[in-house]
Amino acid sequence: MRVTLHTKDNMLKLGRPSLDEGQFPEFGPGRVYDKVPRDGVILQIGSRRWRVNVHMEYEDRYPMGGTVHFEETSEPETPFQPLEVREGYRPQGHFFGQPYFVQSPVGPEYNGEIVCLLQMIDSDWGDCGNENLFLALDENDIPVGLYHECSCA
Repeated sequence: MRVTLHTKDNMLKLGRPSLDEGQFPEFGPGRVYDKVPRDGVILQIGSRRWRVNVHMEYEDRYPMGGTVHFEETSEPETPFQPLEVREGYRPQGHFFGQPYFVQSPVGPEYNGEIVCLLQMIDSDWGDCGNENLFLALDENDIPVGLYHECSCA
């Protein structure tokens, strides 16, 4: 099964949750990769395993959204290291875990539930900016919605 989601076409309802940073739901603990393979990383998302390939678009270094390709696979997950988060320090780019907001936290929703972080991209756009990609799944753990949050200082 293949699924392609575009941030511009699949905006989730944006709410302002009563969640503090560090309290967002997660697909799993934050993880980092020494090198992201050209054809994407393989992640266990819910009950399914997907090859995930993220393509972000920029115009003059400003984030313009992007496309994420999901291809269901039975291959093993791509090896990773746990994300090390140190208080007072900005985390490096990562998959899963908690989002990192340069400005105020926002909580995209799908069917009334706050969705999980797919990837935090440390793009350093603008003035020390970053991007958070949130993913919504349907009841069968199939990707159905993508939200792109980006902010800078």
